[in-house]
Amino acid sequence: MKPYTKKAVHYYKEFLKSATTYHHQVQANIERKLKSHELAAPFATKEFIWFTASALLALPIFIVYKFLCSLFCTKTKKPTRHSHRHARRRAKGIILTSEVT
Repeated sequence: MKPYTKKAVHYYKEFLKSATTYHHQVQANIERKLKSHELAAPFATKEFIWFTASALLALPIFIVYKFLCSLFCTKTKKPTRHSHRHARRRAKGIILTSEVT
């Protein structure tokens, strides 16, 4: 297992490095955009910028995941609650006046 885990760790570190770089670039762009508008300037906090950048990076991945799941994952349909629709029955023993002749 050692040679495979070694390669996996190497590729994971490369991915993490590139993702971190891209995240910092997105954060810088968001901060620049927020500070350039007068009404959005108060929202230019470090936490809000980090959260927004994370959401912008994760949202496309989530959308693609949901799309692929809708294509390839099949759910079993639950049976309908009232599969047999009978006409409403009258209670026995009650005689309506219109039936008495």
